[in-house]
Amino acid sequence: MSRTFKFPVVALGAALLAGCVSPGGLKPQQAPLAANRLALGATLAGVARTPAAWPAATWWRGFHDAQLDRLIDTALADNPDLAVAAARARAAAAQAQGADAARLPTLGAGVSADGIRIPPTVIGAPLGGHYATLWRAGLSFSYSFDLWGGQRAQWRGALDAARAARVES
Repeated sequence: MSRTFKFPVVALGAALLAGCVSPGGLKPQQAPLAANRLALGATLAGVARTPAAWPAATWWRGFHDAQLDRLIDTALADNPDLAVAAARARAAAAQAQGADAARLPTLGAGVSADGIRIPPTVIGAPLGGHYATLWRAGLSFSYSFDLWGGQRAQWRGALDAARAARVES
């Protein structure tokens, strides 16, 4: 590009930018209206506020448009009602609680009883033909150390899913 061609382009650009300059500066030109001048109570003064003034449940049918009818009917048929949405939110909260419980230590206890009767043909008296009960009791403890944060990340993900389900419902 030659020097003679650059100068007119730069001059034209400068002239265009000079047209954007405001002599008044960048301060607001108007002042906000005072709240007592707005008369918000008069906006619905002439409107009858009765239940009959609300639109009908099938207001879109007044347009007599078959395509609009099909679209809204499909949307209403595929839209879960509030009970389903609330159930989804409860299920997501339960999953978050389960993920939190998996991070905690567990303590278990158990008792069992087993009965045995040894036939007298296998072992003679006094053990043969006798019925005996074996009782067992036990305690168990377990804890999974979350060394790399996988359980915590799973719990946080379930918690976020529960929050999202609560927002959607």
